[in-house]
Amino acid sequence: MAVTNGRQPPHKGHEDTMKISTTAKQTGFGTDQFKRVTHLSADERAAINAGEIVVYNCGKLSGGTHGTPWRQARKLGRYYVPRVPAAAVVAELEALAQ
Repeated sequence: MAVTNGRQPPHKGHEDTMKISTTAKQTGFGTDQFKRVTHLSADERAAINAGEIVVYNCGKLSGGTHGTPWRQARKLGRYYVPRVPAAAVVAELEALAQ
């Protein structure tokens, strides 16, 4: 996957490549300087490195009292960091949860 301006382009057709992690945990929330995703399995880390979407439920809403509890794990240097997934990915996850 090509990286442009330090950012990865949005994923298209991720229905086949999206994985939901049951083991991932997030450390650091809100304005914490060091937010990380830990406890990813080897399969999940390999999927992230291959450009697939790996999401997990962190249990906290983005933006405090609104938003989504879903986060996408992304690789940043040698760490995996949490990001709020694209609206299309969140919509798919909410549809799966019902």
